[in-house]
Amino acid sequence: MREIGLAGGSAIGLSGKDDNLLRCTQMDAALGLVGEPVLVNTELLENLLDMNLTPVVAPIGVGLDGDANTYNVNADVSNFDGSASRQRLYGAK
Repeated sequence: MREIGLAGGSAIGLSGKDDNLLRCTQMDAALGLVGEPVLVNTELLENLLDMNLTPVVAPIGVGLDGDANTYNVNADVSNFDGSASRQRLYGAK
């Protein structure tokens, strides 16, 4: 986040648990509480981007309906591939 600030931007730190940002299913019971994101709260990300804030997300998430667990998420798969927010951040299609 410091680097974003030094480059002239503004950042906000979040975890995937904030406002149910990353909703996950358990990948494999043998791995414990390791989750795979299946839903992303893109509305939250869009709202932050509208305020000119770059979201920096810690790779943990919450379970789906009725699952109160907290899941560790592989940071490589928590990059919201293909989302509108990613397109706004990076100009990607």
